[in-house]
Amino acid sequence: MPTSSPSNPSSSRRRFQRLRPSNRALRVAVLVVFVAASLLLLLAWGVPELLRWQITSRGSELLGRQVTVGKIRFVPWRLETSIADLTVSSGPARPMQVDPVASASTKVPSAPAGTPPTFHLDLLRLRLAPASIWKLAPVVEDVEFKAPHLRVKRFADGHYDIDDIIARLTRTDPTKPVPKVQAPPRFSLRGARIDNGTIDFNDQGVMREVRDLQLELPFIGTLNDAERGQPVQPKLAFVLDGSRFDSAAN
Repeated sequence: MPTSSPSNPSSSRRRFQRLRPSNRALRVAVLVVFVAASLLLLLAWGVPELLRWQITSRGSELLGRQVTVGKIRFVPWRLETSIADLTVSSGPARPMQVDPVASASTKVPSAPAGTPPTFHLDLLRLRLAPASIWKLAPVVEDVEFKAPHLRVKRFADGHYDIDDIIARLTRTDPTKPVPKVQAPPRFSLRGARIDNGTIDFNDQGVMREVRDLQLELPFIGTLNDAERGQPVQPKLAFVLDGSRFDSAAN
């Protein structure tokens, strides 16, 4: 009966070494993983800090009101940003004329302490699509505004307590030439939603209230976005002074 010859230890070791990845390849793989993980951590920390500075500093300068924000999160692997407790402080307690060409550094008198803010948003959630990378333009998968609360007051002379904000946003500089007409910005918004919105309108002491505002908007954009999924059905629903309206109602 034939017997099998014992295996050669050196031959088995050579076969194992051929199957095992080289030390160099292993080091490269570890380095790639380390760099990718470090980049994700840097983005997760850096993007919220950059957004906080832009919102509180640049936002306050733009609106002439104090703008504050709570927690900001960015999840790099989902391209998702969430901003909590965004607040725009209340405006002047009396009517005031605002020069549309006034300097952005002009301060607007604030309302008495304890006055509710002009605007507050519980949560803003925005998620970009990966197509933003190769299209080199923002492709927003969806954006959601949770519990926005807007307060507006109209004075007896017909002015509003947000006139200063409107004047700043529409401000023009007469010393600069009129800009040429440019092509519309490239973007794609696949869906937008407002959930549980509130509006308080004080019309010279007469209150008008909008409660439970629900708004869903379908695709808006200038890009040819053929990758968008199920289209969002437009919807508008709210309660105005106790009377309900719902565009989806039969």
